[in-house]
Amino acid sequence: FLKCNIRYESIMNDNNALGCNLLEVTRDYPTDLKIYILTQSHSRNYFKKCKRKLQWLPLNTKQNRIEAAAKYYFICNYSVYGKTENYNNRQDYKNYQKRVDALSEISSLLQNVKIKKNDAIYCLQTLKAHKNCLIYIDPPYIFSEDYYKKQNKDGKVFTSHRALRNHVIRLSKNNVVFVSYRITTSNTMKKNGHTDAKLQSTLDRLYLEQGFHFSLKRLKNTNNQIEILLASVPFTD
Repeated sequence: FLKCNIRYESIMNDNNALGCNLLEVTRDYPTDLKIYILTQSHSRNYFKKCKRKLQWLPLNTKQNRIEAAAKYYFICNYSVYGKTENYNNRQDYKNYQKRVDALSEISSLLQNVKIKKNDAIYCLQTLKAHKNCLIYIDPPYIFSEDYYKKQNKDGKVFTSHRALRNHVIRLSKNNVVFVSYRITTSNTMKKNGHTDAKLQSTLDRLYLEQGFHFSLKRLKNTNNQIEILLASVPFTD
């Protein structure tokens, strides 16, 4: 979506303060961010230090924001499945360097984008008067809400999938809306008693029975999990 010819207002919203800060720093200080990232270690010990410091580092100065963005970028790239929990010792440093180099291009794509930190439901409420917009929503995956509780310092758990769906239906009357979910359960979900069939049945009730269109995609490096992209309009070839 960022590579579209943006002529109107564009907004990216997330309820993760560290994620929003990373986007803002990438947009505003890409060179400083790249230098900080590439001059730091990429060891398991540094991974642990980054996680500890991000728990208390205030985002109240430019330097702190750059440091937090660099550390968060590192642990996202060097964690298993990008979940920021466990260190991934199989990460290839050359590939990591290539991703860091690409931050300049990402920065240029973000120049006309406003970054906002809001709860998903609140963000959708603010869009209710908008028309002719393209809206892409990547909500917390069903049965994985506890992971997002860990990521938010306020400890809130997102469980309002039905409320989100209701807002999507309202917005679809005057806009094009896409919603992304996973339709296969992770190993952690299975350990907690969830199944693919239960997950897919929930999505059927929420969206497919409401007439939404869908497209499926198998994701790489995620134990063959499958993503479903739901749309308020039919897909075209």
